[in-house]
Amino acid sequence: TSINERFTLLILSTATAITLTTFIWLTLKNINQKKKRIREYIRAGTVNELYLYPIKSCKANKVEWIDCKKRGASNGEEFDRHFLVFK
Repeated sequence: TSINERFTLLILSTATAITLTTFIWLTLKNINQKKKRIREYIRAGTVNELYLYPIKSCKANKVEWIDCKKRGASNGEEFDRHFLVFK
């Protein structure tokens, strides 16, 4: 093989090693950040009633339970974009 082919192979091998190392480092960093997010929860009160507002400015629907998701609250049938706690 010529010197140019060896040089090209060396460059490609180095780039592959750097890419793989960076990927592994970022993956491990992401895992460590997720572990740090775990916190203990302290009971702050009791919920007496739950309401979903599926359409902005319309009547609320009283529900027995909700499932909190990334984009808001849902009770399986309806979806609310945001939820609000009243005292």
